[in-house]
Amino acid sequence: MKELLNLLSARDRRILRGLVSALLAAVVLILVGGVWQRSRLLRSRVVLAAEKRTFVQENAKLQDLKAWEALWTQARRDLDEMKGKSLYDEGNIVAVLRADLDRLLREAGLVVSKFDYDYGADIRTAVGRVAVAFEVRTVYPAVKRFLGALEAHPKLLVVEGLSFPRTLKGQSGLSLRVTLAAYYAKET
Repeated sequence: MKELLNLLSARDRRILRGLVSALLAAVVLILVGGVWQRSRLLRSRVVLAAEKRTFVQENAKLQDLKAWEALWTQARRDLDEMKGKSLYDEGNIVAVLRADLDRLLREAGLVVSKFDYDYGADIRTAVGRVAVAFEVRTVYPAVKRFLGALEAHPKLLVVEGLSFPRTLKGQSGLSLRVTLAAYYAKET
C-alpha cells in the first residue's frame, strides 16, 4: 500500500487525504446523526405511548358521556310520552286525583271519608309528587280488589305505604292505612 502511495504525486496525495478526511467526517456525522435520530425516535415512542394512554382514557370518558346522553335522551322521551298518558296535569291534580281515588275506592267497595295530602316541593325536577294517605276498615277481598284496580289504573299511582294498625279485641274486619303517591308533570 505504501508503494502505491509513493507512486502518487504530492498533489494526488493531498486530494486523497482530503477525500479520506471528508469520508471520515461524513462517517462521524452519520454516526452522530444516527445516535441523535435514535434518541429522538425513542423519545417520540415514549410520548406516543403516553398520548395513546391519554387517548384511551379520554375515549372511554367520551363513550361514557355518550352513553349517559343516550340515557337522558331516552328519559326525556319517556317523560314526554308519560305526560299525556301516565302523569297527572299540575293545574288540576287534586281534583282529578280525588275523582280517580273515589272511583277506584267505589269499585273496590271501600268507603273513605278523610284524605291527607302531602305535596313534594322539589323545584329542580320536571315531575312533582303528591302523597295521599287514608285509613279504612274493611275485609281482605276489598283490599285485593282495590290493589287490582290501582294496578290497572292508567295514571301513575304508586303504593308507598300499606300498614295494618292494631285492631282492638272484638273488632271485626281489617284496619288499613294506605299511602299512595301520584305524580304530575310540572308546567315549564
